[in-house]
Amino acid sequence: MNPLRLARTHAGALAVLAALVAAAALLVAALPKMMEAAYDRAFAHSVGSASADWTDLTVEYSTQDNPPEHRTAEDFARRDTRLREILPPDLRRMVGPGHQRASTFNLPVMKGPMADGPLFVDPTWVSGVEQRIRYVAGRPPGKSDGRRFELAVVRSAAEAMNIRVGTRLQLGTVGVIDATVTGLFDVVDPADRFWDHNRAVRAVNRVPLPGSDIYELHVDALISPESLPVLGGGERQLRYAWVIPLDTSKVTAREAPALPAAIAEYERLTGVEAADPWNRYVLDTRFPELLGRFLGELATAQTVMTVVLGGLLAVSLCVVLLAVQLMVERTDRALALARARGGSLRQVAGAGTGLVALATLPAALGGYGLSYAVPGPLTPIVHAGPALISVAVVAGAAALLAVRHRAPLHERRADVVAARLSPARITVEAAVVALALGGAFLLRLRGLAVGDPFLVLVPFGLTVAVAVITVRCYPFPLRLLVRLAARRRRAVPFLGLTLAARARSFSVLPVLVLLPALAVSVFSAVIASGISTAQEHVAWNEVGAHARLQAAGVFSPEAVERVRRVPGVKRVVPAQIATVRIAERHPTLVAIDLEAYRAIVAGTPLRPPGPLRDGPGIPALVPPDQVVPELTVTWNVQVKLRPQGSVTSFPGLGDLREFVVTPLDVRARMGREVEITTLFVQGDGVAAADLAEAAGAGVRVRTFGDALRAIEDEPLTATVQVVFRVVTLALGGYALAAVVLALVVGARERARALSFLRTLGLSAGQARRLTVLEVTPMILLTALAGLGLGLGLEPALGPAIDLSAYAGGAAVAGTEVWWPLLLAATLALVSVLGVYIHIWLGRRAVVGAILRVNE
Repeated sequence: MNPLRLARTHAGALAVLAALVAAAALLVAALPKMMEAAYDRAFAHSVGSASADWTDLTVEYSTQDNPPEHRTAEDFARRDTRLREILPPDLRRMVGPGHQRASTFNLPVMKGPMADGPLFVDPTWVSGVEQRIRYVAGRPPGKSDGRRFELAVVRSAAEAMNIRVGTRLQLGTVGVIDATVTGLFDVVDPADRFWDHNRAVRAVNRVPLPGSDIYELHVDALISPESLPVLGGGERQLRYAWVIPLDTSKVTAREAPALPAAIAEYERLTGVEAADPWNRYVLDTRFPELLGRFLGELATAQTVMTVVLGGLLAVSLCVVLLAVQLMVERTDRALALARARGGSLRQVAGAGTGLVALATLPAALGGYGLSYAVPGPLTPIVHAGPALISVAVVAGAAALLAVRHRAPLHERRADVVAARLSPARITVEAAVVALALGGAFLLRLRGLAVGDPFLVLVPFGLTVAVAVITVRCYPFPLRLLVRLAARRRRAVPFLGLTLAARARSFSVLPVLVLLPALAVSVFSAVIASGISTAQEHVAWNEVGAHARLQAAGVFSPEAVERVRRVPGVKRVVPAQIATVRIAERHPTLVAIDLEAYRAIVAGTPLRPPGPLRDGPGIPALVPPDQVVPELTVTWNVQVKLRPQGSVTSFPGLGDLREFVVTPLDVRARMGREVEITTLFVQGDGVAAADLAEAAGAGVRVRTFGDALRAIEDEPLTATVQVVFRVVTLALGGYALAAVVLALVVGARERARALSFLRTLGLSAGQARRLTVLEVTPMILLTALAGLGLGLGLEPALGPAIDLSAYAGGAAVAGTEVWWPLLLAATLALVSVLGVYIHIWLGRRAVVGAILRVNE
């Protein structure tokens, strides 16, 4: 039998099959590419947003001697070459040009300028620094003789420490250094990642002294390369460092899991480099920590995406197999006739399979080709996915044809002879349900590891189990409705519900399409709504109001008034935030009008601490273990507080752990001026730039909108949300296609039944209503089952899927049920719409002739 002749006869059904195969191949090839590209962007963002001293490899060497091999810049360069030679291959291809550094450690200024606090200046040599600074006063430092050094200091630090060109300093108590400042410089590009390793060269480092407002001032002063050989000596504590930058753009997210082991191996190799047993090279990097955090986020994203895309793939395959079933139904008469005339099973099945392959293979190749329009890396699934779909479709068609035509003249009336359930089928279905429940229990018990087979099997097993239960149980409520409809005089409800209870127009395959489509869509909606809610909570807690302004010093009354006059600002609540001391602990004190603050955050997710009541003394909220009748707090001077309750957190200060909350006028009660350091602003949509301009220079502004966008714009978070939307739309389309195809597949039996009923007086309108009643109960029951499964997947997979990385670290829980309910109702209505589309197709002569809706 010639497949081409069959193709001309059934061109419409072949076109439907080809379109579905092409769509499935496109999805299975394009979505993984999009996800892998997002993983790579997320890896670059996760590493690129961290400071260079976290991501780069820094090899340090501490000693009180000046080893001969580290006396000159050339010695440091040779050691740098050696440290790069022992890099593992996974790291060697990532490294870029670096630099070296040598410095003293914590040398106090014994003689020098007067300042408000202790001064520390450390002579430092950094390779390549000359190209990154420009001198604004004086000249570069010259050569030293070992005791007298010439130094260059960054201008901002010199101003803070009252240092000028020509200032003489005496540094250290042992191995004293007499130094002269010969030049002041500015940094050419403060954003250069080079300065992440040399912050003390770029700016002064302020170290607060516990229990006071006094700061130690630390700065690294530059020396010339010629002074490096005499930097040691006199028992000075020296620190040497070799910085080896890592270029993460040379590594993809798929290669990232191998990097922690490579870094551990490099740490071992550097540890055995030193010849001196008392001193050793130590690797200092936080790259493994960043990798661990990213790999955790990546594993979560892969888990969620595999569950969602696995459901999409299963649904698409089931819809394609429905189209295959349609082709088998269309070619049944011709192939049965050929079989009855002596054709072998191989010839008949081969002809039908060749017809399916004629539509499937070019369509799969076309979908695969279209996937190249989506940017992203070519992973094995991109190539294997369309091929697997083609093989599954062709193999499914061959198996279905072989079973259907295994014997000639296979005509039978399935609606007359009731099928009996075999013990084997009951056993298999019971085993599927038991395995699905057992898999879900084990998944909750032990969590989910990367590459775990439960990643795919548990959600799919639960879907199959619920589908089996739905198929087996749906006739029972329908039979009750049939009994109720039999008491009424109208025939259409009784006949429609009776046909629905028999489910001859629906097989297990359409249920396996509708149920996972609804379940995965509801699961995606639950996760997406939970992520959005958690993101908003994190943004509110990060800011503490619609906007928060923090001054480097103190807000003046004029600045506060200017902020109040910014368009869109409703109210401003000032506060003073400082560090105080309770015994050996240093909690954060928040002096604020709690009643006013609670008023501006009313209606938001923020839950500020309870109000303060008027009473004797200074009321306060303190850490839970400090709730005593009277508490002494050191805040420059000792303050007596009257604790009225406990506090464990405060909005906008989430990184801190211990708090003391007092009224805003606490300093006034101490006889001192109230100093405003923070402003909480109520005003939705106020631009951060307007607030910053009104507040003046040196003020940091953080708004709720900016904080929320920063969380939402994370590459992995954005990709997860986009994939959820794409999958939901695709599943809606597949649900519609499944209903239409299932009705077209059963058109022959329906046409036979309706022809008998039409002879008994059934009108065309009643026939349409009968078709709707026949299909709608299954759609509604499947929608309820899919809704329940979708809502249950989130708690079932909860311990295995930690989505906090997509919500700024907050726990994600799908608490809003109205959105999944709306989505399930929408997909159910879309499925019912498919019934009316089928009826419309049957009433259109051209389309009906192509698809043969009513035979």
